[in-house]
This record gives sequence, structure tokens and C-alpha cells, in this order.
Amino acid sequence: MFLLLAAIPAIARPVDLRCDYLTNPLGIDSVQPRLSWKSDSVERNWTQSAYQILVATSRSLIDQGKPDVWDSGKQTSSESVGIPYGSPSLVARRRYYWTVRVWDAHDRMATPVEAAWW
Repeated sequence: MFLLLAAIPAIARPVDLRCDYLTNPLGIDSVQPRLSWKSDSVERNWTQSAYQILVATSRSLIDQGKPDVWDSGKQTSSESVGIPYGSPSLVARRRYYWTVRVWDAHDRMATPVEAAWW
């Protein structure tokens, strides 16, 4: 006798983080860069219900989930392309690290991804 268990769908993680549509650009000329990501979901009809962008001046702060530059807060939105940076002015020639947290339609947060930078 076999017992079939309903598969619990995996929570899709954000991947391919981009700043101004580039992967880890060495320099940008935008005062308000646009941040984007894709989903690694293979689940049919998966949707993102919210996101939270974190920006910091060091990789370790991002890895700890402690942004010292900007925290967008949890934004109820399915958008993941061209989200404008929305915090204090950026300093020229400074590297910024960022990551994004996403939630699915069941309000489950995906495992955070490795930080990107600009």
C-alpha cells in the first residue's frame, strides 16, 4: 500500500539580481538606480505577493539582514522589474550591496539570496 502525500510547492527564490538592468555594474550614472530580479519558480502560476529590498555599505551587513543605507520595508507588489532605489543620495565611487526578500501568494518568505552590488 502506498500513501501519496500532496507535494508542498517550494518557495521561489529571487535570482539574477540586476541594477539598472546590469549584473553587478562597476559604475552607474543614475542617481536613482532601478533594481530588478527574476524568480526561480518552476511552479505553475506562482506569483510574488510582496518584496523587501535591503541596501548596505558592506556585504556582512546584508548577510546579517542589517541594512545601513536603505530598507524598503515589505511592499505588497508583484513587481520585480525596474524598482527605483528610494533612499538617501548615493555617494560616488562607493560600492553598495543589496538583496531582496520575496513572499509568495501564501505569504511565505523565500530564503534570502546572495547579495549583489553596484
